[in-house]
Amino acid sequence: MEINWIQLIGQIINVLILVWLLNKFLYKPLLKLINDRNKRIKEGLELAKANEEARQQIKKLEEERLAAAEKKVLELIQKAKREANQEAKEIIHQAQLKAKEEVEKQRRLLLEELKEERAKIKEEVSDLVVKVSEKVLSDLLDKTTQEKIIENALSKLEKMRFTDNE
Repeated sequence: MEINWIQLIGQIINVLILVWLLNKFLYKPLLKLINDRNKRIKEGLELAKANEEARQQIKKLEEERLAAAEKKVLELIQKAKREANQEAKEIIHQAQLKAKEEVEKQRRLLLEELKEERAKIKEEVSDLVVKVSEKVLSDLLDKTTQEKIIENALSKLEKMRFTDNE
């Protein structure tokens, strides 16, 4: 078996041309396609990671804002309760003052009515004493003695009246 060198060199050249053609038209475009795909996948993963980080930050901000809003709402509720309690105390205090004033007013009115009734009773008693005394004394004493006794009784009643008013 003899080697045909020309044929061998021809086949080597054919294989090299085939490798060059395959490399130029098949391997390089295929490798470029694979590299582009890998690059897009890598960019997509980086973008997804960035989106996830942004989502986490947004979620954290939302939680912080929600916590701040809840805190503010609680403070407002507490403030409203304090104000309501203060207002209720003030209303109760005003009602107590008004009730005391009304009780004092009614007491004064009752005292005035009591004084008026006492005065009426004394007047009626003095009139009755005078009438009874006149009746009793008219039978027993003369007119001048009766007048002196009546005047004496009336002056005593007047003194009693001034003593009770003080």
